Amino acid sequence: MDLEAQAPIRTAPAAEMPAVTLAAVAARDIAEAASRGVSARQQESIEASWVPVLKHFGLDAAPEAVTFDAIVTYVNARRDAGLRGQSIRKERQAIGRGLRIAKRLGAIAEIPEMPKIANDPKKKEQAGQFREPALVFRFLDALRAIPRSHPAAHQYELVLRTGLRRDEVRRLSLSWVEMLSDGTADVPAVLRVPEWAAKGRAEREVGLTREALALILELADGCDLHEPLCPSRHHKAARKASKMVDSDSITLRDLRHTYATLAGQTGDVKAVQAALGHTSLAMTQRYLHTTRGRAVAASHKAGDALRAAESRTPSPGPPALEGQTGNGYGPSRTKSEGAVMSGRGGQIRTDDHLLPKQVRYRAALHPERRTLNRIARTRHGSG
Repeated sequence: MDLEAQAPIRTAPAAEMPAVTLAAVAARDIAEAASRGVSARQQESIEASWVPVLKHFGLDAAPEAVTFDAIVTYVNARRDAGLRGQSIRKERQAIGRGLRIAKRLGAIAEIPEMPKIANDPKKKEQAGQFREPALVFRFLDALRAIPRSHPAAHQYELVLRTGLRRDEVRRLSLSWVEMLSDGTADVPAVLRVPEWAAKGRAEREVGLTREALALILELADGCDLHEPLCPSRHHKAARKASKMVDSDSITLRDLRHTYATLAGQTGDVKAVQAALGHTSLAMTQRYLHTTRGRAVAASHKAGDALRAAESRTPSPGPPALEGQTGNGYGPSRTKSEGAVMSGRGGQIRTDDHLLPKQVRYRAALHPERRTLNRIARTRHGSG
């Protein structure tokens, strides 16, 4: 007897798949973002988006529990907490990425529909606005008058003179400066913003005036080549200085708008777009504000054009000649010698149909001239 054949067949227990939780897909989403090489700022944004999601649904929640109705409930809860649409949409996008990962792992069969979330209009203090240069310089003087706020004044003046973004100016180092061999006295160097520091992930160049270069060199005194020159935030000092000049809070974004508006007065919008690092002209146009000087210049230009057009308008003609009626600019409506009035629109016709029409018209209009006979002799070879 084959004992081996009668023995029960024993198989190794199958390894159980670990349960896929929302915390697991969140960790996987964060890891995949790092593998794609996103910027440090984007990485922080992705991690921050998952924190409220996991707090609401729970770390051990199954992905299949995240239904359309559950997401709507979450969005309403975030709205009630005072969150704006832009932030809620980032969190909804994180949920969508996590559900796609869960489907790839086989935890769910289908991805539920996502509710649409519109961006809220920007608040006035977030939109950025043009500030008159005179006000800005009074604001900078007020910043310097506040104890230990000279770095703040340097940072805000740098944005005014270069148009850098908030995060770019905080990463600025001396290594970005490149002196120009053919530079002018007004623009002796350029600021080369590296792609890792730019929001659009594209390198760009910004011209440095003498004043902007002097600011950077003053900040770089005693710093390493790649050390950030002004990494700190100065919100409190800026708000205090704004009150000292009787203004609402002046921000770095306002000074970037001011730089763009003043640079836009050259008329070269493409150059302004390149300096600001925008990917479209539509975005650049949001930064080009109408100033009082530009409005006055536009009115002056329109006035010049109107005066030029008015000077070219014909003035009333001289008094009508004898045998001529009307304003002196059209054919006479009276019968002239050698001409008759036709019935078609009152046009003038002469008796000689062999002569050109223009000659007959001229002869009928000015019968006192003898041009008709002279041209007629020339035409028929009689003279």
